This record gives sequence, C-alpha cells and structure tokens, in this order.
Amino acid sequence: MLGADGHRQRVLEKFLTYGGEIFADYELLEFILMQSIPRKDVKPLAKELLVSFGSLENVLNAPTDQLKQIKGVGERTIGLFHLMMTVSQKLTKERLKKAPILSDWQSLLDYAQLTYMGENIEKFRVLYEQELSVDSFGSASNGDNKSCASVSSGNFEKSLEC
Repeated sequence: MLGADGHRQRVLEKFLTYGGEIFADYELLEFILMQSIPRKDVKPLAKELLVSFGSLENVLNAPTDQLKQIKGVGERTIGLFHLMMTVSQKLTKERLKKAPILSDWQSLLDYAQLTYMGENIEKFRVLYEQELSVDSFGSASNGDNKSCASVSSGNFEKSLEC
C-alpha cells in the first residue's frame, strides 16, 4: 500500500485532471504544502493555517514572522508561499500592463490592491492620467509603517512631463 505517497499521487492526478477550481481552499493549501513538506500528512496544517489567517490569500501573503509561529511551517514553506505570491503579482501586473487600468474602477482597485499587497510601510503614489496605464503610476514617496510624506513640487513637475 502506498499510504501518504498514494494520497499525494491521487491529489496530483485530481489536480491535473480537473484543475484547481474544484478544490476547496484547504485542499489547495494542502497540495501546496505537499511541495515543501515531504512524507507527512499536511491536511491538519493546511486547516490550521486557514483558521489562523482567515483565507488562502492571507496565508500565502502572511508575514514571515507570523508564519514561523505556526508549528510545522519552516523556511521551505515560507519561501514557497512568497514565491507563489510573487509570481501571481508579476503575472497580474503583466496582464494589467496590456490594457488601460482605468477602463473601470474595479481594475484600478485590483491593481492598487495587488501593488500594495504585503506592504508594511505607507506609500504615496500619484496617477498621471495621460496614459491611464500601469506605467503612468509614479512612486511619489515611501514612509514607514505609520506615515508617508510627499513633496508637492516633485509631483507637479512630473505632471508637467506628461
């Protein structure tokens, strides 16, 4: 009998056959954890992470120090979570660059959420409306986790360039 390896193979086959849409969040997280934690039942850990962080997105985007507090989560798992979020963000940004982001408010909000996801500092950005694309966002300034200052003259000069 194959045991855990048999279960992992069945999960892989199910994923390859039907795709991830049919999986519950804990099953997707279990499948992710299987990649970083060998030869161990990871379903209880997947469920614990979802309870602790509230959603699959929150688990994958959780700060390293919070993830380290969960027994069974090591550097490989944390690295895999961060890798997945980084790849997801890059792919989404590439998709958004292909079309104007101000075609509707939801697209703008999606871009803003994606851009600031996982940030622990305040950032001030200015949207220069001439191009209405992702590239027309300018980084005006960065701050700390409580405040962010901006120099109006710099924003004004950049707006004249557009």
